[in-house]
Amino acid sequence: MFYVFQNHKGEPSFEGRVEFRVSGRWGTVSIKGSEESAAKYICKSLNYIDGEFLNADSKDFCQNFNDKDYCGFKGQEVHYMNYKCEGDVNSIADCYREIATENNHGDDAIISCSMVDKSKTKDVMP
Repeated sequence: MFYVFQNHKGEPSFEGRVEFRVSGRWGTVSIKGSEESAAKYICKSLNYIDGEFLNADSKDFCQNFNDKDYCGFKGQEVHYMNYKCEGDVNSIADCYREIATENNHGDDAIISCSMVDKSKTKDVMP
Protein backbone atom coordinates (compact mmCIF):
# COMPACT_ATOMS: atom_id res chain seq x y z
CA MET A 1 0.00 0.00 0.00
CA PHE A 2 1.46 3.34 -1.06
CA TYR A 3 -0.05 6.77 -0.61
CA VAL A 4 0.52 10.33 -1.75
CA PHE A 5 -1.19 13.72 -1.86
CA GLN A 6 -2.15 15.05 -5.24
CA ASN A 7 -2.82 18.69 -6.03
CA HIS A 8 -5.26 19.67 -8.79
CA LYS A 9 -2.55 19.02 -11.42
CA GLY A 10 -1.77 15.54 -10.07
CA GLU A 11 1.56 16.68 -8.60
CA PRO A 12 2.82 15.81 -5.09
CA SER A 13 2.05 18.50 -2.51
CA PHE A 14 1.83 19.12 1.27
CA GLU A 15 -1.93 19.41 0.86
CA GLY A 16 -4.46 17.91 -1.46
CA ARG A 17 -6.34 14.70 -2.19
CA VAL A 18 -5.18 11.56 -0.39
CA GLU A 19 -4.55 8.60 -2.70
CA PHE A 20 -3.62 5.02 -1.94
CA ARG A 21 -2.28 2.44 -4.36
CA VAL A 22 -3.93 -0.91 -3.71
CA SER A 23 -3.33 -3.95 -5.90
CA GLY A 24 -1.71 -1.73 -8.53
CA ARG A 25 -4.58 0.78 -8.70
CA TRP A 26 -4.63 4.32 -7.32
CA GLY A 27 -7.77 5.37 -5.48
CA THR A 28 -8.98 8.02 -3.08
CA VAL A 29 -10.19 8.07 0.54
CA SER A 30 -13.67 9.24 1.48
CA ILE A 31 -13.98 11.78 4.28
CA LYS A 32 -17.10 9.90 5.46
CA GLY A 33 -16.39 8.57 8.94
CA SER A 34 -12.68 9.38 8.73
CA GLU A 35 -11.09 10.94 11.81
CA GLU A 36 -8.35 13.52 12.40
CA SER A 37 -6.22 10.73 13.88
CA ALA A 38 -5.83 9.32 10.36
CA ALA A 39 -4.81 12.69 8.88
CA LYS A 40 -2.22 13.19 11.62
CA TYR A 41 -0.78 9.70 11.16
CA ILE A 42 -0.70 9.94 7.36
CA CYS A 43 1.23 13.22 7.58
CA LYS A 44 3.60 11.95 10.29
CA SER A 45 4.39 8.87 8.22
CA LEU A 46 5.45 11.23 5.41
CA ASN A 47 7.83 13.06 7.80
CA TYR A 48 5.53 15.97 8.61
CA ILE A 49 4.78 16.86 12.23
CA ASP A 50 1.02 17.31 12.05
CA GLY A 51 -1.93 17.02 9.71
CA GLU A 52 -5.64 17.59 9.39
CA PHE A 53 -8.52 16.88 7.09
CA LEU A 54 -9.75 20.19 5.69
CA ASN A 55 -13.21 19.04 4.64
CA ALA A 56 -14.44 17.16 7.70
CA ASP A 57 -18.00 18.53 7.50
CA SER A 58 -18.39 19.57 3.89
CA LYS A 59 -19.65 17.53 0.95
CA ASP A 60 -18.19 18.49 -2.45
CA PHE A 61 -15.44 20.52 -0.71
CA CYS A 62 -12.84 18.99 -3.03
CA GLN A 63 -14.60 20.45 -6.08
CA ASN A 64 -13.61 24.00 -5.15
CA PHE A 65 -10.59 23.68 -2.86
CA ASN A 66 -8.29 26.67 -3.52
CA ASP A 67 -10.56 27.48 -6.49
CA LYS A 68 -9.58 24.19 -8.18
CA ASP A 69 -11.14 20.75 -8.54
CA TYR A 70 -9.17 18.36 -6.32
CA CYS A 71 -11.70 15.51 -6.55
CA GLY A 72 -10.68 12.16 -7.98
CA PHE A 73 -11.15 11.68 -11.70
CA LYS A 74 -13.93 9.77 -13.45
CA GLY A 75 -13.20 6.06 -13.43
CA GLN A 76 -10.90 6.26 -10.39
CA GLU A 77 -11.96 4.19 -7.40
CA VAL A 78 -12.69 5.42 -3.90
CA HIS A 79 -10.79 2.78 -1.93
CA TYR A 80 -11.55 3.55 1.73
CA MET A 81 -13.82 5.31 4.18
CA ASN A 82 -14.01 5.48 8.02
CA TYR A 83 -10.22 5.82 8.32
CA LYS A 84 -9.04 5.92 11.94
CA CYS A 85 -5.58 5.53 13.49
CA GLU A 86 -5.70 4.92 17.22
CA GLY A 87 -3.37 3.39 19.77
CA ASP A 88 -0.06 1.87 18.78
CA VAL A 89 0.10 1.60 15.02
CA ASN A 90 3.36 0.81 13.26
CA SER A 91 2.17 1.51 9.76
CA ILE A 92 -0.68 3.30 8.03
CA ALA A 93 -1.77 -0.19 6.97
CA ASP A 94 -2.45 -0.94 10.67
CA CYS A 95 -5.08 1.80 10.90
CA TYR A 96 -8.75 0.90 10.87
CA ARG A 97 -10.52 1.51 7.56
CA GLU A 98 -13.43 0.13 5.62
CA ILE A 99 -13.77 -0.56 1.93
CA ALA A 100 -15.77 2.31 0.44
CA THR A 101 -19.37 1.40 -0.28
CA GLU A 102 -19.89 4.08 -2.94
CA ASN A 103 -17.73 5.75 -5.56
CA ASN A 104 -18.63 9.40 -4.88
CA HIS A 105 -15.63 11.67 -5.43
CA GLY A 106 -17.53 14.61 -3.91
CA ASP A 107 -16.54 13.07 -0.54
CA ASP A 108 -12.82 12.73 -1.34
CA ALA A 109 -10.67 13.61 1.68
CA ILE A 110 -8.55 16.75 1.39
CA ILE A 111 -5.59 16.82 3.78
CA SER A 112 -3.08 19.43 4.86
CA CYS A 113 0.25 18.53 6.44
CA SER A 114 2.40 20.87 8.49
CA MET A 115 5.85 21.07 10.05
CA VAL A 116 4.19 22.65 13.14
CA ASP A 117 2.38 20.73 15.88
CA LYS A 118 -0.91 22.62 15.97
CA SER A 119 -1.86 21.14 19.34
CA LYS A 120 1.11 22.93 20.93
CA THR A 121 0.62 26.35 19.37
CA LYS A 122 -1.24 29.01 21.32
CA ASP A 123 -3.26 31.93 20.12
CA VAL A 124 -1.51 35.10 21.18
CA MET A 125 -3.67 38.11 21.98
CA PRO A 126 -2.08 41.56 21.54
